[in-house]
Amino acid sequence: MSVRLENDSAYGFSRALVGVSAAPIISRRNPTAADRAQIGQIWVNRTTGICFFLTSIVANSYTWYAAAAAAAAYTAAGLVTGGTGLVATTGAGTPSTRGVHVAADGASITGAVTIVGNTDITGTFGVTGVQTHTGAVGVTGAITATTTITAGTGFTATTGGVLASAGNIVATAGNISTGAGSITSATTVTAGTNIISTAGYIRAINGAIYSTLGNIYATAGNIYSTLGNIYCTAGNIYSTLGNITAVEGNIVCTLGDITATEGDITASNGDVIISTATTGITLPGGVRIVTGAGAPGALAAPDGSLYLCTNGGGAHNTTLYVKCTAAWEVVTSA
Repeated sequence: MSVRLENDSAYGFSRALVGVSAAPIISRRNPTAADRAQIGQIWVNRTTGICFFLTSIVANSYTWYAAAAAAAAYTAAGLVTGGTGLVATTGAGTPSTRGVHVAADGASITGAVTIVGNTDITGTFGVTGVQTHTGAVGVTGAITATTTITAGTGFTATTGGVLASAGNIVATAGNISTGAGSITSATTVTAGTNIISTAGYIRAINGAIYSTLGNIYATAGNIYSTLGNIYCTAGNIYSTLGNITAVEGNIVCTLGDITATEGDITASNGDVIISTATTGITLPGGVRIVTGAGAPGALAAPDGSLYLCTNGGGAHNTTLYVKCTAAWEVVTSA
């Protein structure tokens, strides 16, 4: 322990004794809280070239702060503010002229982090606490969070995917969009409005594809369900240039349409279910195949359309009608 408790004195002209600042303490180590001196004392580590100042004495504990920008640890009890930026240059990477730059060793933060501007991350980003961003976050590596990731506008995966291994990807009032990739989830993907795939796929390997109040769109890709169903409760199912395929499940659209503009609608081991009466399948030219209870009456359909009566009977089994010359004609059999 080094001790320098008193300043030196010298003879002067104005008065007999004049106070003189204490000479610097020269040592081969850094000072500790047990190294005693007067506030303002200078300590120089001649081995590393780091200069320290004694700034406070509290409860017989002496606080020394490093003044040199050298390879030493710096601990602050309050905020650390940089006019342009804080830079850790150890390791690979080129520091920018502003912002926070951390090279190969990375940064470890256990508390809440609030970032007002944009954030660019080139490696893996792991967060164990709460992190808030009001700007854009660009990540070229993986994003790992032990809790929930919430975006006020959206998540964009330019060349990769958004993966939920054991959780959900939920869009309460927005869209889940993939420009040229896929949306893959081992469990459930829930969207309050629309699920849109511009040039990729919408796939459900072992589950179902649901849309409660919105639509399911695939502009230039396909909609696949391998072992589950494709449901659209109050919206539509669209595929502009691809197919709608349910390999071992069903394709169900309760209150909307199922549209494949230039593709196919395929149910390999399931059904295409149309729940509402007097609705059916429309073929090229507007010809329809519909069902209903009783005679078709004034049901609108072009000539050549078929109507299947679900409660037909009688001597000639009036269950099949054909629209011919603007009237429905019953097809009778012996």
